[in-house]
Amino acid sequence: MTGAQFHSGRSRATTTCLIRLLLATLTTGGTCFATGFFGPHEYLSRSEERIQATPEFYWEREVTRLAKDFQPPAQLHPTKVPEALSLQDAELKDFAAALKEERIKPADPAKATAQHTAAREFIAVTDAKQSAALHEEFASEFADYHRGAFAYRLGKARWDDARTAWESLLNRPAGERHYRSVWAAFMLGKTAMKNGDYPAAVAWFQKTRALARDGFADSLDMADDSYGWEGRCEWKQDHPGKAAPLYLTQLALGDASAIISLKALIPDRTPVDGMLNYGPELEERQVWNDQQKRAADKKAQLGLKTAAADPLLRRLVTAHILAAAGDPIWQSGDTQPATRCARWLTVIKESKIGPVEDAEYLGWIAYTIADYVLRAELIPYEISELRS
Repeated sequence: MTGAQFHSGRSRATTTCLIRLLLATLTTGGTCFATGFFGPHEYLSRSEERIQATPEFYWEREVTRLAKDFQPPAQLHPTKVPEALSLQDAELKDFAAALKEERIKPADPAKATAQHTAAREFIAVTDAKQSAALHEEFASEFADYHRGAFAYRLGKARWDDARTAWESLLNRPAGERHYRSVWAAFMLGKTAMKNGDYPAAVAWFQKTRALARDGFADSLDMADDSYGWEGRCEWKQDHPGKAAPLYLTQLALGDASAIISLKALIPDRTPVDGMLNYGPELEERQVWNDQQKRAADKKAQLGLKTAAADPLLRRLVTAHILAAAGDPIWQSGDTQPATRCARWLTVIKESKIGPVEDAEYLGWIAYTIADYVLRAELIPYEISELRS
């Protein structure tokens, strides 16, 4: 018997055994236990409850579905390098391209290349303890950028020097800053953000994308990255309605970290131990006094009202509630998901918003807590969506 024949025979025998076990379980009404740590311990018992339960929803799938509507409207970076580059690779490749295209014209190209490489390597190991000066370079947009990067690495006390260098770069004629305009604008945005000047940071991140659209080189995909950073700036300013489309665009461009960032926009999300929560951690909340708890609940309630009035935030909150509710069979005694469902539906009713997007999702929430009156009210909206 060959190995292939043996494998095939063993598979048939195993399959037959499993079918017999399944039939025996179904006909006797017994319990079939699953193996593995992460799955439910049993599957074939309490079937009537599973039939009545709502479908399972997954946050990642739902936000990915929403992100399909947030592709950038135009080619964002026409000069984008197709392969992913490291910072050092991008530095060397861009400098070599600038020499070849004669965008820079040093008297000694080899010497200029060596100076550029040495400066890049020196900056990579620079920190606030550095006392030596930056290496001399051929005057160009690359040298301007390096002066800013060097000052930035020296720490916050030198960030004014970094801004001055990058702004000087951007003041060069357009033909003299093809390769570092996008980089300079992006870093000006990050510097402003770290200083807490979020409006300025937002403007610089938008400038980053504008420069990329205008044809300036973007060898590190900073235009793509700017969506997420701008979204964080809007979130920091308590502008969830502005942050949501930015995070969804970030996700549409392939950055899966936006899946976590979007959770920060959910006002009543309970923190998860060991996860990035963008707010008070679970341990901190557990020691809150009654006054702190009431203040947090009031803030969450106001946030839900804001979300209910915004079509996109409304869809995100609804999706998160469904995804976090999980399977009610495994939540013995835990009323928190039901409380969230009831509170969100109350906010929706009080907002009197009329027809809503994804009405069937709200319908599942209503079904989960047996609010059949609202469930019936949502049916016309669902039919309207299906016909459109």
